[in-house]
Amino acid sequence: MTTTMTLSRSRFAFALRELGPGNWERFEQLASTFLSGDFDHIRTMASPSGDRGRDAQLFTTSEPTTFLQYSVTKDWKTKIRETAKRIREEFPDASLLVYVTNQTIGAEVDDLRGELRQVRSLHLDVRDHSWFLERMHKDRQREMAAVELAREVVDPIVAGDGLIDRRPSPLTSLEQRAAVVHLDLQWANEKRDKGLTKTAFEALIRSVLRDTDANRRMGRDDVKKAVRALLPSHDPNKADRNTERALEKLSTRPQGERLIRHWQKQDEFCLSHEERIRLDEHLIEADLQEQALRSEIEELIADFAVEFNVDANVDKQSAGDLVERSRRVLEAFLLGRGEAFVSAVRSGQYEDLDFRDLQDLVIKEMNGRTEKNASSVAGVIEKVVREVVTRPGEATRRHLKGLVDAYTLLAFLRETSDVQSFVQKMFSSGEIWLDTSLLLPLLSERLVDEDERQYTALLAAAREAGLQFFLTDGVLEELERQINKAKFYSVSTGVWEGSVPFLYVAYITAGQTRDGFHSWLDEFMGSERAMEDLAEFIVEEYGIQLRSLADQVARAQDDLRHAVQEAWIEVHEKRRSAARLEEHLTRRLANHDVENYLGVIVHRSGTDNHFGYTSWWMTLDRAAHGIEEMLGERLGRSTPRSPVMSPDFLSSYLAFGPVRQKLSKDNEQRLPITLSQGMTEYFSPEVLAEAERIRQDAANLSGRRLRRRLRDGMDKARRRIGDLTKSGLRGAVSCTNSEHTASVR
Repeated sequence: MTTTMTLSRSRFAFALRELGPGNWERFEQLASTFLSGDFDHIRTMASPSGDRGRDAQLFTTSEPTTFLQYSVTKDWKTKIRETAKRIREEFPDASLLVYVTNQTIGAEVDDLRGELRQVRSLHLDVRDHSWFLERMHKDRQREMAAVELAREVVDPIVAGDGLIDRRPSPLTSLEQRAAVVHLDLQWANEKRDKGLTKTAFEALIRSVLRDTDANRRMGRDDVKKAVRALLPSHDPNKADRNTERALEKLSTRPQGERLIRHWQKQDEFCLSHEERIRLDEHLIEADLQEQALRSEIEELIADFAVEFNVDANVDKQSAGDLVERSRRVLEAFLLGRGEAFVSAVRSGQYEDLDFRDLQDLVIKEMNGRTEKNASSVAGVIEKVVREVVTRPGEATRRHLKGLVDAYTLLAFLRETSDVQSFVQKMFSSGEIWLDTSLLLPLLSERLVDEDERQYTALLAAAREAGLQFFLTDGVLEELERQINKAKFYSVSTGVWEGSVPFLYVAYITAGQTRDGFHSWLDEFMGSERAMEDLAEFIVEEYGIQLRSLADQVARAQDDLRHAVQEAWIEVHEKRRSAARLEEHLTRRLANHDVENYLGVIVHRSGTDNHFGYTSWWMTLDRAAHGIEEMLGERLGRSTPRSPVMSPDFLSSYLAFGPVRQKLSKDNEQRLPITLSQGMTEYFSPEVLAEAERIRQDAANLSGRRLRRRLRDGMDKARRRIGDLTKSGLRGAVSCTNSEHTASVR
């Protein structure tokens, strides 16, 4: 029997949310109890056949002027409007409608409240989901009503695997899906100094025992057999040894902290009562987060459907189908993200799970569909998933982070029974040089809300873990030229040929007006000692130090140095015509990349394991990942391993590598799920003009939605105008040294 001591806010919130049309009378009972302290005389008027526009009425000594409406409908706007109309028609003296609902409404009702005052001369008082939660412990009567509702509604749902079974997953086995849930729970609450092998096996045992209690226990051999079934590729003896250790650890914790109970005579196990409560709370919290994620996906679908001419509002079934399909693709993407990292640690080769992989997942989801607008629907799904993983709302960030971490742990377990030794091969301290392509998005993030600053959060977590960041003089020069080029563009009055500078695109896309652009750039540097100012700003704000690699390049063997130079010159020559650069500028940019690529190779200390190196170059330039292959064609077997690291790999490394114990849970939770490269394509002035029009039309939107609307509009304008290249951000950066040679006429 549930008691008041076990009623949490999330448990009551879950019970409220689960109330649907079939629970209408049950909600009426709860609402009447909660309202009794505010209204002494409530007489229920509702009936299945009709309620004359209201579900309950407050009687007074004369003709009533206050009416109460109880409703569980999701379409609360329509319900309120219909009720207000009928009340005004049948009760001309009515002055107040109190709308009581289990739905979350909040400030969304403000416009409707003004409408009713103006059109119906009726005041509206909304008491929604949050109103109930705020009053659940106000007095004994309300608390007992909330406890009883939770017992009736929640307990049957959390019993068995109901909540696990209804969560979308690319895993077909219920046991594996349950394992992911418990890996998520274990990871969220575990101390960071515990080994990954112990963490993973303790989670698997809790998953295997999830349906046990004092009356339904599981024998030791059955526990080991169930764990082995989850890990078919493992050596059975090793899996059993890890299971034995985890059983001993979980069953011998101090009283009150014990997660499982052990009946020694029978040698049987079950979850402790405290752990069962904790598991139920986690499942409930995860389900609430899942609903928040679905709400975010619904909002995104509504936005992107307009862009792709897909009317997702034709009916609820169509919109719901798009949500489900987007959710399945999202889950598959997160699983792939975890598997890609584990594969990289095993093989020493890391290929980002980029958005080309996402396109493949969307195509797989669309396979067999015969709808006429299939390509448009696919476009919506891809955009929705891309937005969710790169810019999740605060309500869903932790949920998605927990999922991707759980999938990564599962991928580790599929690979090896000794996860800890597997990851200990990676470096435990490191020095990372940054490229201009990464510093530009870092600066642009100062324009958005803190929870959207992906690169800022990544660097903050890495620094907390003890990693050091550097940039060369060449990169600092490129960055200074990019800032000046953006400033030059903002005051140009002629026709601009070529791409709009990255920082200006980022500024406009953030919803800013042109007038404040110079003031924003002045935050980074002045006009007299620009390079000094910029270096000082980067050190103070991000802890990135200036350190040359020129001496290392000079110490490199001649054949290696020449091969690296040839490779980078070849890359930049291919970009030269698009960037409209002179030959000496092309070579200068190539030399900057040579210094980073070759300098880090020479700077490295020797190691047998690729991810054991302590020196790296982090860049968003895709061409950098292909240099090792180009060198192989020139040098053969003597080709050194690539020094290039992607931000995505760094994010996963911080969560699972040897430095994880140095990282606070808060900073780990803020690590990006996957990193967007920002405005990586070329943007023409015509596209920017479209952005200005959109900004004016959508000025009333919130910051996040305005930025989304601007990005969508600019994408659509690019497709219409045809001004889209495939050279990426590095292509834009390649224009960096042509600051005063840009074609303006």
